[in-house]
Amino acid sequence: MKELLSNEEIETLMEMFRSDESDLQEETQFAGLGGFTKSAREAVVSPVDLLKPNRISREQMQDFERIFESAAKGIGATMCDRLRYDMNCDCVATEQLRFNSWMQLVGNNAAIYVLSAPPLEQPLLFSVTTNLLYGSVDRILGGHGKVSEVPSDFSEAELVVADAFLEPVFERLGASLGELTDLQLSVDSRTTNPSLAYVFPSQDVVVAAHFQTGGEFLLGDLRLALPYTAIESHLARLGTGPGKFKQLPGSMRDTLRRTVSPVEVSMSIDLGRAALSLRELLALRVGDVVTLNQRLGEPLVAPVQGHPKFTGQIGTLGRRLAFQIGSVLE
Repeated sequence: MKELLSNEEIETLMEMFRSDESDLQEETQFAGLGGFTKSAREAVVSPVDLLKPNRISREQMQDFERIFESAAKGIGATMCDRLRYDMNCDCVATEQLRFNSWMQLVGNNAAIYVLSAPPLEQPLLFSVTTNLLYGSVDRILGGHGKVSEVPSDFSEAELVVADAFLEPVFERLGASLGELTDLQLSVDSRTTNPSLAYVFPSQDVVVAAHFQTGGEFLLGDLRLALPYTAIESHLARLGTGPGKFKQLPGSMRDTLRRTVSPVEVSMSIDLGRAALSLRELLALRVGDVVTLNQRLGEPLVAPVQGHPKFTGQIGTLGRRLAFQIGSVLE
């Protein structure tokens, strides 16, 4: 099925055409004044990828970067504990990719794990370079971990050890992604044959995280692919920006609500403003009238903690002045 461009992709494309047309007009005007310019046919043409994935906002991608950086620290600590060996883990890239591009980055020298992740309806993919995985298995089984040649396939015993080694890594990833939704990661299948790992259509968009781990001689890459179609409904929990609370999992949400709800904030009604010189201000006497910039009938602004929040009208309720809210300001 042919994929349709999103509104954002269409707007970006139109903006590029407008920019190109403007540049061409400037060149034509300059040439008309006796200047020298290349013809339109000689202009340099830059390739444009109309299928470049941009499904997720910049703010949400920044949240993913923070999530994966936190996961990297936990993965490094887990590997140190399991291997009794000083290991570092860094998240070196977080980006949106087509699934086919992600598979090309994984390459042939990697073990690929298909992870079920309820409540997500689609699995996650996790890859680890075989030299890192085999060296880790060798060290756990009593070897030194220095691997000169990686076998084409793992024995059943080695696969059991490899799964046990990666299990806490998956737990760390699931815990870090808890900000997106509560995930329970478990291994569905694993393979060292890339052709068997195409569980998504090639042009599907994934959020890709690239981790690099290393010690004195154990070096390798870890890669994670989150399918966009699986996480799309959960993205509202990310990129909420400053001043807004992110949804928190479990009891933390209720705890935060109970803690914050009784906090008192100040609200005032701005009847209008006037600009006076210092001389006029000092000359004011009882009975003088100061004209405000607000006209009769215009909505008044009600700041909360000094920030405009509501508009409305002033009136009375019983024997007290009252303010009727007309709209909420974003």
